[in-house]
Amino acid sequence: MKRADRWVCLVFIVAIALTSWGCGTARKSGLCEEVGVPKAQPGDLAATEQAAEAAWAKRADEAELKTAIAHFRKAVAIAPSKTSNYIRLAKALYFWGDGYLRFAEKNEEMIKAFEEATYFAEQALRIQNPDFQLSVCANDSYKKTVKTIRKEDISAVYWYAVALGKYGLAKSIVIVLDNKDKIAAMMRMVRKMDATYHHGAAERYLGAFHTKIPFPKGDLVRSKKYFEASIRRAPNYLATRVLMAQMLAPKLKDKALFKEHLDFVMAAPLDIIPGMEPEHAIEKRKAEALLDDIDILFAKE
Repeated sequence: MKRADRWVCLVFIVAIALTSWGCGTARKSGLCEEVGVPKAQPGDLAATEQAAEAAWAKRADEAELKTAIAHFRKAVAIAPSKTSNYIRLAKALYFWGDGYLRFAEKNEEMIKAFEEATYFAEQALRIQNPDFQLSVCANDSYKKTVKTIRKEDISAVYWYAVALGKYGLAKSIVIVLDNKDKIAAMMRMVRKMDATYHHGAAERYLGAFHTKIPFPKGDLVRSKKYFEASIRRAPNYLATRVLMAQMLAPKLKDKALFKEHLDFVMAAPLDIIPGMEPEHAIEKRKAEALLDDIDILFAKE
């Protein structure tokens, strides 16, 4: 099928199809609601990106993070075909939700941040990979759709998956269950293409995934295998250890495993990975809260 004919087909599909990938659901989809690239808005892209990056560098301050988000939004509007800014925006929204709004117990704002992060990562996928969009909106099987993913799509796929996962867990476990097969397939594709991406991201995600899937008990053997693989790839990335302690250790009833990883996190210098100090400060807060609850999490039945 010629590209022009495929776009005509896609317009028709978008008009009539409700798909399991989120198009037509209550959550606004970044995949099936639009065709092509939005109209560019006036503005100085270089200056806007520079301001966004300057504020992002100071993201340890929530006010600076919110400023970065505002600038990334503007950059997306100025250059709607430049998908790297969509991904940066998705990442910033995710960090705001997971690192600030969660601790402030601003649950509705947190859910909205994760929802928007999912949307903008979807937008990046839609714009940079029309074959992926066409497959999704044609309601192809997820096994067929994931074959359209290319190595250059890894960042968009990853931030889509993690944001959708957090959104689903905060909003409704039904969302997670509805999307579990396709997300797992996408993350396995990321692992196949680049297992080192973002500090062993795919294996970290699959480790957390299998603490719950098959629902509700999970597959704890597979979970541990994936977590351990991710830690071997990036032993100093603190989020993996926090997730393993939080999601797997209590299900295994393994208090020693719980303490091993959280003690490592608490003892680690913030700059154990240079440039990740704000993220690691958040992980230390999570670790401290989990350790405070150790007697509850491992209470004798």
